[in-house]
Amino acid sequence: MKLYTVCLCVLWCLGMVAGQQYAPPTFLWQSLVTPQPYNTGYIYSHNATLKYYSQDFQTVYMSNDNFGHNERVLINLGDACNIKNYNDVQALNNFSIQQFTVSQNLMGLVSRGGCDSWQVKLNNIQSLGQFFQLTGVLLYDNVTYPQSQLIQHNPSTTNTPTWPSSFDPPQRNISLMLDNDLRNYSSYLAVYFAPNEFGTAMLGKLNAYSFGPTVSIAQQQYVQMATYFQEQAMTDNPSPTSSSNGSSSDGGGSLFDTFVGNRGYIAYLVAAGAAIVFGTRKSKT
Repeated sequence: MKLYTVCLCVLWCLGMVAGQQYAPPTFLWQSLVTPQPYNTGYIYSHNATLKYYSQDFQTVYMSNDNFGHNERVLINLGDACNIKNYNDVQALNNFSIQQFTVSQNLMGLVSRGGCDSWQVKLNNIQSLGQFFQLTGVLLYDNVTYPQSQLIQHNPSTTNTPTWPSSFDPPQRNISLMLDNDLRNYSSYLAVYFAPNEFGTAMLGKLNAYSFGPTVSIAQQQYVQMATYFQEQAMTDNPSPTSSSNGSSSDGGGSLFDTFVGNRGYIAYLVAAGAAIVFGTRKSKT
């Protein structure tokens, strides 16, 4: 009974920690895909796949992404402060939204700013659920910092950068951003934060490959993205006839890998469990 109680308490502590802070993505994987006719899937473009690393990649909400299989097609949602309907999304994406887009899990690319509330942005995005399968949001900064680094590698590279233990300046940390009012907010969306350099680079790709509704499906290309929480080697060029992104696993981490500063949180849980056991023994003496 004593062991059972300790396990329950440790699991409770684990849940509390999970609700406070999530691990940042180790890297973001990005490629280009071309839909196949009759909405039967997609193929990967040659020499279009990269891995991106940045200390500024941060997790606001992980949702179910730690279990992997979180590839999403990226669409532009502007600053999401006044976006209301399907036509608004079409206009922001050069009227390139097709049946393929509607049938995919999507990640909205959203600029910080425009309104002083991230809640407003997410409320508007969630209201678009009647039109799109939006399951993720990539919110990128509208401020640039010289200390911010964005590193890109071929997918087969496994050279994970080492970052400082804190942000310089501290304002790069999402927990210190005044417009981040999501601390007591719940959402089914996976939400990530990225530096301005990455967001504008992805916006440039969206604009470059959004050819509009008059272009045939065979010529249309879309930006696909996935978050990974542990390093791994991947295929530089996924097979053009494959719907696999060349990953050796699904990109998820273990349960303990979910949290920032894994060792610190594990130590915290062990200490909490030990305190419970010690307190139980002391009360019986």
